[in-house]
Amino acid sequence: MKNTSKIALALILLTTTIVSPHALSQDKKRNVIILNINGLQYEEIFKTPTPNLDRLNITKAYTGGIYGTHSEQKLITNPSEVSILTGVWANKHLIKDNRKNISSGRFPSILNRIKTQKNNSKVAAIVNQPSVIINNLRADLEKADTIEYGLTDDEVINHGLDLIKQRYDMIYLSTNSVYQAGRKFCFGDDYSQSITKADQQIGDIRQAIAQSGDDWLFIVTTDHGLDSKKACISNGGHQTIEEKTIFIATNKPMNEEFSDRTTEAASTDFNHIYSFPAQTSIAPTVYRYLGITINLSWYLDGSSLLGNHGVRKLMTRLNRNFIQWAPIEGDVDIYRDNVYLDTVDGKKGLWKMPVRPLLVYDYSFDNKNSPVGIRLYPTPEEKSTINIKSAINYNNGKIYLFRTDNKYIRWSLGHGKVDSGYPKPINDKTWRGLNRYKNDIVASFNTDKDKSYIFLRNGTYLRFDTNEGRVDKGYPLEVNEQSWPGLKNYANKIVAALHWSSKTVYFFLNNATYLKYDLDSNRVENGYPLKINEQNWPGLAKYAAGISGALKYDSNRAYIFFGDKYVEYNSSSNHVEGALVEVSIGWPGAMKP
Repeated sequence: MKNTSKIALALILLTTTIVSPHALSQDKKRNVIILNINGLQYEEIFKTPTPNLDRLNITKAYTGGIYGTHSEQKLITNPSEVSILTGVWANKHLIKDNRKNISSGRFPSILNRIKTQKNNSKVAAIVNQPSVIINNLRADLEKADTIEYGLTDDEVINHGLDLIKQRYDMIYLSTNSVYQAGRKFCFGDDYSQSITKADQQIGDIRQAIAQSGDDWLFIVTTDHGLDSKKACISNGGHQTIEEKTIFIATNKPMNEEFSDRTTEAASTDFNHIYSFPAQTSIAPTVYRYLGITINLSWYLDGSSLLGNHGVRKLMTRLNRNFIQWAPIEGDVDIYRDNVYLDTVDGKKGLWKMPVRPLLVYDYSFDNKNSPVGIRLYPTPEEKSTINIKSAINYNNGKIYLFRTDNKYIRWSLGHGKVDSGYPKPINDKTWRGLNRYKNDIVASFNTDKDKSYIFLRNGTYLRFDTNEGRVDKGYPLEVNEQSWPGLKNYANKIVAALHWSSKTVYFFLNNATYLKYDLDSNRVENGYPLKINEQNWPGLAKYAAGISGALKYDSNRAYIFFGDKYVEYNSSSNHVEGALVEVSIGWPGAMKP
């Protein structure tokens, strides 16, 4: 009954606001106010009269990321509140506890983005507890117009009411009395009284925005739940359904991500909690309401609760080779690090990765210009797997494959097998001068002049004398406009080098693009980088995200490595021959421990 009354009364309120004479007297400006009531337990709302909250649409939601994945985060205040404000989980914003750490600049808060995206906008954060504002988001909020902290809850609300009159674009309020009542007394009369007071404050805000003449989106939420079985005292942030359960309430009609409890979520943990919206959906909802386009490169973890929600319930499957979502209409375009990879039918609700990434990458799944992000990591098994990280063809019948276990093998072209006694460790006996750099090797190739070049992950390179068997003196050097013209801006993105012909080297980059380097003119050719697609590298595009090494085998064949797998590329017909092959099968002995 209570849910029904909330929806009905919300419609009445919306109608009243629309026909208000004051509202019609001026152009409608869209503004947003978020009230975070720390410690307000979703289930306790229905045990206490809350006439003002009843007038909002409300849904159960969840915090804490996805249990058992890299997005899982502690169910404590700072990580949760930063997730409200950034739209990403702690594996991205980097606030994993309540200590004085600075959040990642790659994932700004909604206050920061609004200030950046909307000219002349005014944003504010008014809070009781200062930790998130003065510690975690201190750098992020430098451009905010108003920051107030250490206030009583009444002062927080009163300051917020003043800013409504000043027509601020975005106001974030955070109160703490409900949480403190829960900590001291758990659920009971004192806790109920604190909820009653919070509901009155909700009423004050509702009245202020109704009288303002502007078109306000009002969102009420909480940071995380309380567990009565533990006397409402945090258990150190470990995941329980009580502490994982939050709510999102709003004065506007929302989409089906808000209202439709789908059973299509990949995880059924915590009594299907993931069938409800995520805490990270608040930020994209704010952007959508204010008309701010959500960029692919923002990698927000939540789906918007307004308008098109895009991909819903985006998660990794247990075997980690699949990404799953709730089936939707339309195509889903898939990007890695902002580079297009694939398009799949949204109704399938599933994408199989052609190659597992060997590094940490951010993916975007975009349906109808509503991208949702997910960060993928190598599994522990993949981290321990021996992979090929670089290769050199000496053009004397010998090929060298460098491996991630810091060993290498020598392959005999004449015999088509690994030479006896290999693998061997990379050290100053086998590769003089290379030992101290062996962990940082990312790419290599041999010239026709008895010199090999070995590129390192920090943007420097080595020159190796193949006759002397040692690194030349004076190296490593920086990749810059003097040493490798045109390559400087990409030096930290190189994942493989392919010496294609006497004058051409292709550099593959970590964002599925490539460069063409002319050894005669000694510079990157104009027009690069280009995408690795079916026009430029037929058959290679679907694997491009996982390239780890490359070499030209002979005049007709090149091999592109993807960790412990590879494809053969026919340089005469210019396309991939066959499918992915295990290195251990195609190169017998190359992966021997």
